[in-house]
Amino acid sequence: MTEEEWDECEDYFGLLGNIPPVHSIYIHRKIACEFARLVWNDLPPLGQEALSECEKLAAGQSDSEICSRYQKQLQELLIDGGESQPLSVVIWALQEDTASYPSHYSAQLAGLNIINSEAGTPHQLCQIIRKNIPDDVADMIYPNQKVIDIMEKLADHTDRESD
Repeated sequence: MTEEEWDECEDYFGLLGNIPPVHSIYIHRKIACEFARLVWNDLPPLGQEALSECEKLAAGQSDSEICSRYQKQLQELLIDGGESQPLSVVIWALQEDTASYPSHYSAQLAGLNIINSEAGTPHQLCQIIRKNIPDDVADMIYPNQKVIDIMEKLADHTDRESD
């Protein structure tokens, strides 16, 4: 993906999938938390507490066991007939990164719940993603011009050698 493609992309699923694995768990969780902030006013107090704790976890200031307990409590509210969409966003933000539910997938599902509940648009989600990608990670997503120039020179050199 080029920088121009990244800047113009309106596919939040695609943007989340292009974040390289380095630190992606924290980046994806932070983005999922930002998505959940869109429904903050629709969350019950427990949902707001859980989101605040999840934000701490994304910043490396909390324990995943605490977030797991919040996730289970919120899931019980869903089973008991609580509001599903706003809580679902937080539940996905709290999801631990596993082989079955990798962090990018959980963030994608948090975003899908935002769209389904009409609390945000794909364009808004893409803006949130772009805002939360550190520069060093953005450089890994799309090559800068210097890298492109080097790659083109290598390709030219290889082509001349094969002639």
